[in-house]
Amino acid sequence: MGKQKQCEQCLQYADKFGRKYRGKRYCMDCYLYFFVKRACSHCGELKRIHRDEKKPLCYRCYSAITPCVRCHRVGRPVGRIESFGLLCNSCANVVLKPYRKCSMCGKSSRLSIDKKNGTNKPICQSCRYKMYAKCPQCGIKAALYKTSDGRDLCYRCVNGIHYYCSKCGAETYRSNKTLCQRCQACNRNDKRTIFNAELLGNSDIRAMFVDYVAWLTVNVGPAKAASVQNSYFDFFEALQTAPDDWERNVEFLTGLDGGHFRKSSLLKRYLDSLGINCDPSTLKAAMDLRTIHKNISTVLTLCPLGHQFIITEFFNERIAGYKKHRIKLQTIRVESSSIKRLYEHWAQSNDLNTAIRQLAAETPGTRCSLTKYINFATPTIQLTWPSVEASTEYRLAYLTNKYRYGGLTNAELQDYVKCFLFHFYGVSVTTGAFSIASSNSDITALFNHQKLWIAKP
Repeated sequence: MGKQKQCEQCLQYADKFGRKYRGKRYCMDCYLYFFVKRACSHCGELKRIHRDEKKPLCYRCYSAITPCVRCHRVGRPVGRIESFGLLCNSCANVVLKPYRKCSMCGKSSRLSIDKKNGTNKPICQSCRYKMYAKCPQCGIKAALYKTSDGRDLCYRCVNGIHYYCSKCGAETYRSNKTLCQRCQACNRNDKRTIFNAELLGNSDIRAMFVDYVAWLTVNVGPAKAASVQNSYFDFFEALQTAPDDWERNVEFLTGLDGGHFRKSSLLKRYLDSLGINCDPSTLKAAMDLRTIHKNISTVLTLCPLGHQFIITEFFNERIAGYKKHRIKLQTIRVESSSIKRLYEHWAQSNDLNTAIRQLAAETPGTRCSLTKYINFATPTIQLTWPSVEASTEYRLAYLTNKYRYGGLTNAELQDYVKCFLFHFYGVSVTTGAFSIASSNSDITALFNHQKLWIAKP
C-alpha cells in the first residue's frame, strides 16, 4: 500500500495511472471515463481528450502551441503541466508559488524563485525580467552566458542565432523573432484603423478617416500613427452630424477639442493639406464659448439652488446679445470667470457679502466684469459691491496679511502704497505717478515733490 499512489480524481489508490493532466493524476478507470475520443481542433486526429476542454487539443498539439506560463515562450520542450498551465523544460525545475504577493513589488502574480539571479525569494515575472542585465552585443534583456573569451552574452549571441522578419525579410533584433518592429507597428496600425473605421456609419467620413491614417503613416510612421489615431477619432465621429459649413460654425467647433486645431496638431496639418481651413477668429470665438460653458457648469455646481435660475437666465440673455452682435464673446467669458471666482469664495465662506468683500480685497479689478451680473441679480438677491473707501480698506488689509505670510511682488507693493495714500492721506494717484524709497523700518513715497511716510506692512 505504501508504494501505491492515490488517484486525485476518485481518491482511490492504484498501481497504474493512465494520465497526469493539469497537475492531477488519473487512474485507468478515471482516465477512460474522463478522456473520451475526440478530434483535435489543431491536427484533426482522433485522440483521447478531457471531456471538459471547450477547445479540444491533444497532448502533442497542446504542448506545441501553448506558451509557458513563466517565460511565455511557445514550442519549447515540455517540462511539466500543472493545474495553472504548462511549464517548459527551462522553467520546470523552478519552485513556483502561484498567485501570491511578489516579495519585491507587492503585486499579486504567479511567482517563481530565480536562482540564476542570486535570489531565493519568490518574485513575479516582471521583477525577474528587470533583474536581467542587457546583452552588450544586441541589447536584449535576458540571462547571460559566459563565452570562451570571457564575455557575457545572451543565448542568441552566444550561439550566433539570427531571426528574420517573416513579412519584409529584415533581420529582427532584441526579443523580436517573427516580425521586425516596423512590421509589428504596421499590423497594429492596420488593425486599429479597421476597428475604428467600422464604428463610423457615414461612408464618406469613414473614407476620410482611412485617408487620414494613411497620411499619418506616411508623415510620422506606423508606430506613432497607431498610437495617436484614437486621439482624433472623436473629431471624425462628430463630423457625421456636422453642418455643411462646420469650419465656420462656432457652435459646432465649441463641442470639439480645441487642441485639434493648434498649428502643431497633426489633424490641423492634415486638414490644411485638404484645403480645409478654419478662420482664426472663428476658432477664438469657439474657445471663448467653450470656456463660458465650462465656467457656467462650475458656477451651477457651486452656487445655492436659489441662484441657479438667475445665473442661467443671465447667461442666456448675454449669449442672446452676442448672437445679435451687441456684445463680444470675450466679454461674456471674462464675466463668467469673475462670477465663478465669486461663487468659489461663497463656497468657502457660505455668505455672499463676505465673498464679495474677499473678492474686492484680492482682485478689485473684477468689479467691472461683475457689475452686469450684480445689477441683473439685485432684484432677487441683495448684492452690493463695497464702496471705494471700503474696497480700499479691504485691499489694504489683504495686502498687509499677505506681506506678513509670504511677501509682496513689486506690482502688489505699488498697489499697497497707492491704497495707503488714498486711505490715510486722501490722495488718489495712479500707479506710475509716484516712486518708492524703502528702508528697514518704513517706506517713503515721492509724489509731487513731497515725501509721504508709508508704514511697512
